[in-house]
Amino acid sequence: MDRFWSKVRKDGPGGCWLWTASLCSSGYGSFLFEGRVERAHRVSWVLSSGDVPAGLCVLHHCDNRRCVNPAHLYVGTKKDNARDREERGRSNHATGLRHGRHTHPGQTAGSRNGRAKLRERDVALLLKKHFKQGRRKADLAREYGLSKTTVGHIVSGKLWPKVEGRV
Repeated sequence: MDRFWSKVRKDGPGGCWLWTASLCSSGYGSFLFEGRVERAHRVSWVLSSGDVPAGLCVLHHCDNRRCVNPAHLYVGTKKDNARDREERGRSNHATGLRHGRHTHPGQTAGSRNGRAKLRERDVALLLKKHFKQGRRKADLAREYGLSKTTVGHIVSGKLWPKVEGRV
């Protein structure tokens, strides 16, 4: 127990208590405890509150991965952890208001992709050929070097939904 707490810098009772020893690749403290390498905040919970109930995680109120202050920790489900991560903007993928459709409303997904086979003007022409000239999706797929499925998604609006020309 003394070995664990000697690796903690306490910034007052209400502040974060920062782990000063090794960190794992995700930025959480890492500590050899009972023969296993554990996350330091989990060890803090065990030392101060007892075992972590089966199936639960130790979460941070303070959102500081290095914090081991027992007052900043609580247990929750994996679903709680995922919701917490999303609410605090720590997700690995953009969702909600952080998604590109909100951050770049004038651009469609394809126009942001530098490797896209088509640009807006190409899609507009493809739509014109399909809806106004009656060209078949299979013929357009061959002409533009796309799959029939991709052309179908463009025509239905699943891809390039903001390009005008659909009937």
